[in-house]
Amino acid sequence: MSQQQLLLGYTNLGSGGSGTVQPVAYEFRLQSTSATNSDGQTLTPIRVIADDQGNVYGVTKFEYFKVSKFGNLAWVKNIPSEYRTQLEITTHDLVNIAISPNGGYLAICGDGGDLGGTSYGSEIILSHINVNTGDSIKHYKVKDDTVAESARFAAAKDIVIDDDGICNVVGDLYHVGGSPFHEFCRLIVDLSAGTVTAAHGQTDGQWMEMWYNVASNGSKVIMGGL
Repeated sequence: MSQQQLLLGYTNLGSGGSGTVQPVAYEFRLQSTSATNSDGQTLTPIRVIADDQGNVYGVTKFEYFKVSKFGNLAWVKNIPSEYRTQLEITTHDLVNIAISPNGGYLAICGDGGDLGGTSYGSEIILSHINVNTGDSIKHYKVKDDTVAESARFAAAKDIVIDDDGICNVVGDLYHVGGSPFHEFCRLIVDLSAGTVTAAHGQTDGQWMEMWYNVASNGSKVIMGGL
């Protein structure tokens, strides 16, 4: 699949304002098999972020990309193979992207691996990405191996990276059809060392427990959920 098919185009809408703040706007046009606008143009839900230098990064269901601080398209990449089963792409795939404030560490996350319940991936996957090339550096996975693979339902919800490369991914692990239902999941990875610091799940296995959001100021991590 060509880059033109992945990222159909983007437009630098220019800057405005006065003083020290110079806002810059972009319009991104992408394709998907899941949504179409009134003109028949296929659209993809998108998450866009920026580092302190003004570089812009985005993730869609099937690809991720970078636009430099000068407004040039740096690269567009397909979803890594780790997010696919042997037969198909799972339901959620890529759901989020994070860059450290200093622009040194970039990561994407979603669900994938072998097929779990209801077409979802059985694992939460975190991928460390090379900021300059967009290539994958290393993948990290977490799953609930206490239940059958066909009953696993992994959902990454949010991700944050600090300037030291400490990455937190939060979400939940769900057992289709029975306990533990939704269980908190938190994956902590030191991207600079390439090591997993901790992977938390399985609390009381009773109720619907989900992390939705995570934030960090470099010394403290705050999570919110249900």
